[in-house]
Amino acid sequence: MAPALFFALALMAVDADAAVATNAAPPAVAPRAPALSPGQPTTEYELVAWCYGALGAHMGLHDVAMPEVTRIEKQFERIPGAGKADLESYAQQRKDGQKQLALFREAMTAAEKASIRPLQQEGLTAIRKGEAVWSGSAMADPKHLAREWMSWELPARCTDTAQTLEAKASVFGQALSYNQAPEAAPAAEAAPVAETPAAPVDEVPETQDETPVAAPLVEEEVAP
Repeated sequence: MAPALFFALALMAVDADAAVATNAAPPAVAPRAPALSPGQPTTEYELVAWCYGALGAHMGLHDVAMPEVTRIEKQFERIPGAGKADLESYAQQRKDGQKQLALFREAMTAAEKASIRPLQQEGLTAIRKGEAVWSGSAMADPKHLAREWMSWELPARCTDTAQTLEAKASVFGQALSYNQAPEAAPAAEAAPVAETPAAPVDEVPETQDETPVAAPLVEEEVAP
């Protein structure tokens, strides 16, 4: 077979493979919001704790990621037709994140107070799993980390679950809480002490100021 013909057939084969790849189903893309595997949160309380850990770790990388994020935003700004880099949105994102963390914290606290058994250890474990989403950030390439940080979104069910959890906890708020110390019984009012009349004080006779005068000495007469 002539080399030219062989080369042409080879190119056709490559093009056919490319066409098949193009028409094939697109590869699975990881969701922007991290999926929760069956081995992770199983209760509303644990899910909220997981969300708290994941969001807290994401916000903790703000100062690390922002230099590269700023560079990326400025680079895209120079593309014809691209809008101006909206770096202020990241400041607003930070404020919104603080509110979210407060919501999660309040929901967890309410659930712990309304529970008849301790929940803190389960919550701590779930928080650590949430933080683990960003466990490799210290060794990641800054460009890759910035892109992941920019595109990450908190699962919508985090907020919904936190609100539901706090509402349920308020309904069962009168339940005995294992985490609350029993209220001290009110101290009994002390019976009023009857006033005892003071005993009469004997009158002390007045002391005479005059000093008694000694009797004069009588000289005895000596017999002659």
